[in-house]
Amino acid sequence: SGKLHGLRIDHVDGLYDPHAYCRRVAARLAGALRRADSRHGGYLVVEKIVASDEELPSDWPVDGTTGYDFMNEVQGLFVDRQGRGALNRVYRDFVKGAPRYDRILYDSKKYVMKNMLASELQVLATELDRIAKTNWRTRDMTLSTLRDALAEVVAYFPIYRTYVTGGGASQEDRRRIRYAVDAASRESIIAADVFEFIHDVLTTDLVRERRPGYSRARVIRFAMKFQQYCAPVMAKGAEDTAYYRFHRLIALNEVGGDPRRVGVPIDEFHARNVARAERRPGAMLATMTHDAKRGEDVRARLCALSELADDWIRAATEWRRINRRAKPRLEHVPVPEPNDEYFLY
Repeated sequence: SGKLHGLRIDHVDGLYDPHAYCRRVAARLAGALRRADSRHGGYLVVEKIVASDEELPSDWPVDGTTGYDFMNEVQGLFVDRQGRGALNRVYRDFVKGAPRYDRILYDSKKYVMKNMLASELQVLATELDRIAKTNWRTRDMTLSTLRDALAEVVAYFPIYRTYVTGGGASQEDRRRIRYAVDAASRESIIAADVFEFIHDVLTTDLVRERRPGYSRARVIRFAMKFQQYCAPVMAKGAEDTAYYRFHRLIALNEVGGDPRRVGVPIDEFHARNVARAERRPGAMLATMTHDAKRGEDVRARLCALSELADDWIRAATEWRRINRRAKPRLEHVPVPEPNDEYFLY
């Protein structure tokens, strides 16, 4: 009836083919408004988390994202970039042996794949095994080896997902896939040819080079299903797990953010706004959403700690001393442990 003028598409990266879906939705929205003789042209935004070096695919017919990128860019202005070293020192002093975020993220994604999304990984591995068995060069690769190798590639994937389709992989997608495959191969005892096979499947090069025995339809379907799996592993692994294990400055542990990135230079902030105005002028600009871990005022106060590292460590150390006798013991260990205690303070 033309009464719906805009849509916010949630979890767009969980779809099999987000681009095709957005194209269909945009066409139906525009058609409904035309039939209703509406003056509105239709508004379509997608909940899509983009990394600091990533852009929303330019061919998606949408007005932009729901604003997580802007939210974290604005917040970055309130973080003292010069305070990174002090924050590192304070966190390491309070939590002896605090691991690096990269390692925490890797372990968190492996945890999610083992405990929450194991059946989906098994389905992927089974399909990859069927593809491998159709050619003598790869038929000796076992199901368990392929499953373990796939888990490693997913664990090292640097973004939520790529967007490979039957039309192939973009240069940007190839760069991301190559990074994940190389990192997984470098750190694993699994043979390198297994990872190269996975690379050629994920980029669909396996069938573009017309190697005998491999089904083009199967390879493309696997590449697209793999992408669909990567997104929830990153969401659960980063936002719901790693963000509650790494506590250097928890204001940065925000949906769409990156705890490794301390502060945003003001020149970069302006440059991103200019680029957004040119490419996606209708994008949402949010400073708070229903998905945010903490409100604007809480995050602003937390960000101020980046300017007050010395005062902060004195206060946190004193609180720890005061509360030491109040700690209960669980299996002979005082709780909360230092990392959780730091989070609470």
